[in-house]
Amino acid sequence: MQLTDDDKLQFVNALNAKMLENTALQQQANSDAEPQFQNSPDLRTALMDAIIDSGDAQRSMSTQAINSDKLRGALLDILLGPGQLYHALKARASPSPPWLAEENTGRQSLPSWFHARNQQQRI
Repeated sequence: MQLTDDDKLQFVNALNAKMLENTALQQQANSDAEPQFQNSPDLRTALMDAIIDSGDAQRSMSTQAINSDKLRGALLDILLGPGQLYHALKARASPSPPWLAEENTGRQSLPSWFHARNQQQRI
């Protein structure tokens, strides 16, 4: 399976959300300077926990959605209503000036540092 930039962005966002839930990290961020926080051994442990928890949550939600017509219907309602799926798809299908691309699709792109770091790891 080829991962898209959107897949990677959603993964990073899920990890960020899980790590924001971590009360120990909240306390450290509140009491430590940023360089001290960045070197905390708890940060690496929290990242691994976030990776595992995020994967478990995605698998659980996917399994529930696969097994429930009612849930898939509710998800479609969300995607077509507040999710604006139709409009986002239409915007992606229509060529637009580059400066309007993000605004029209509602899509965030991965920051340039992510691509640069990803390229370094492939070498």
